[in-house]
Amino acid sequence: MDEQGSELRLQAFLTEWAHTYPALEGLARALQENTLPHAILLTGPTDLTSQFAGLFAEGLLCTGAVPPCGECESCRQYRAGVHPDFHRVGEQQTGPVKTADIEVLQTWLSRKSHYGGNRVYILQHLDEITPVAGNRLLKGLEEPLSNVLALMTARSSSAVMGTLLSRCFVYPMQHRESLAFEDAAVARSLTALSAEVPSTTGETSGTDATDLIIAYFDRVLQWVQAWVRQPTRVLNLADDFLRIFSAAHVADGLHVLLAVLRDMIHVTVGDNRRLRSPSLLMQFQATDKLPLSVWLRAADIVQETLTRHRAHVVPQLNLERMCIRLCEVRESV
Repeated sequence: MDEQGSELRLQAFLTEWAHTYPALEGLARALQENTLPHAILLTGPTDLTSQFAGLFAEGLLCTGAVPPCGECESCRQYRAGVHPDFHRVGEQQTGPVKTADIEVLQTWLSRKSHYGGNRVYILQHLDEITPVAGNRLLKGLEEPLSNVLALMTARSSSAVMGTLLSRCFVYPMQHRESLAFEDAAVARSLTALSAEVPSTTGETSGTDATDLIIAYFDRVLQWVQAWVRQPTRVLNLADDFLRIFSAAHVADGLHVLLAVLRDMIHVTVGDNRRLRSPSLLMQFQATDKLPLSVWLRAADIVQETLTRHRAHVVPQLNLERMCIRLCEVRESV
């Protein structure tokens, strides 16, 4: 996104929101550094994400001194629903986003900016989009247009199509004191993993559970490093992954791996504050940081492996297939 001066004036607005919803600190930093991603996914309660998305869109288009000012011509057009550089997908319906909605969006995208600046569209309920519509949307996310920002919302990232999720930067709209692991599937897996170690009283110790989760993340980080540095160890990688989660469900391990890859996506673009595993920054050297496209493709592969796992594919074969594809992606760099 361009027009850095206008965007920097949004800092006060974002700082206020980030005080309550700390994930937005990363968004504020991206805005300040003029590295705002082209596709943003806000997850959390529908009313909350919808409210923030609307105010943020208005602020990006605002020409006033302190956006969103609500008084300039741009804000008046936005609030009247007639701003030519703003589009809301499926505005006249309450059901899931359909192919026809994406076709209307694509027509809007084909036009030039009316005012020569930012263009913004909001797509709510990305977790309810139909598969065909999702695939149509994916094409636009893979080849984003300059000065166009996609603001999307979902109740949870776990229900979003994996291919769409990997093209978005996720900002969980959670209260500062709420659970750090927004992704519901990851949260469930961590809960299951933390229950593996009983205390001397026969109940799970909170400290032991936390230590176990950290241990799993560290071991998966080491596994990812092995993939990065020795991409030819296909069968060994599959065996090593099974050994890490020998006492747990493979799906739980894949969710942790997916969380690590998403962390690396954020690290690669300089968003380091809202990581599920902060130790990642200390463990990964500069030489381990692959191009963004590699981490995005790796996340896609792991998501596909999870889908195959749910289809009852033999775990060993499924993981070997995953490792072969991951190694192919790594060697292509």
